[in-house]
Amino acid sequence: MMTRRALLLISFLLQVVSSLASAETDVPGRRPHGSEGAYVLACRSPEVFEERALEFTRGGFVNSDDCFQINDTKFLVEENRYRVQSSNDGYLCIQTVSQSQCYWTRAESLVHLGRGPQLSDSQFAEAARLHAEASKFARIALNYTWEAEKAAKEAEIAVDPATRQRSLAERDRLYKLSTEYDGRAVDLRNQAASIRPVP
Repeated sequence: MMTRRALLLISFLLQVVSSLASAETDVPGRRPHGSEGAYVLACRSPEVFEERALEFTRGGFVNSDDCFQINDTKFLVEENRYRVQSSNDGYLCIQTVSQSQCYWTRAESLVHLGRGPQLSDSQFAEAARLHAEASKFARIALNYTWEAEKAAKEAEIAVDPATRQRSLAERDRLYKLSTEYDGRAVDLRNQAASIRPVP
């Protein structure tokens, strides 16, 4: 008769084997991303993709300057952060707003990206410009937040009430600026998302 410990060990081993089998049978170059989509590998060429795909699917990371991970979620695709620039023999070349060169992945690896009409060159250039501006404003907002937190700490340690009040007023001013720049970034991302492909 098996002990409880032996049964637990067998159950654990079956789960491990099952998870390894599912990783092996999943599409190479794709890993699940919750219920939202998938992480997809994209590389400088289809050949490099094939060399790295299984490693990416099993381990979730590829240590290479030739590849990067696409977050193929409905949200990011709807924000027009990616587009299919070209296709060749079952592979799609994906362009991102942050880089002009496209990267190759298997068409079957994609979940949301590449479905339906794609943005034209000029539309995607405009989306990339809007996202770059949004990133700039988001960085400015983050800097204001850090400065506001610094002012808040100065207020905490201030002995003099006048210094404390000045630090708190500065903190409030900086938080207000951070919120303003965050709002600008959101507006720009919304503008990029509103660009629709011409049928």
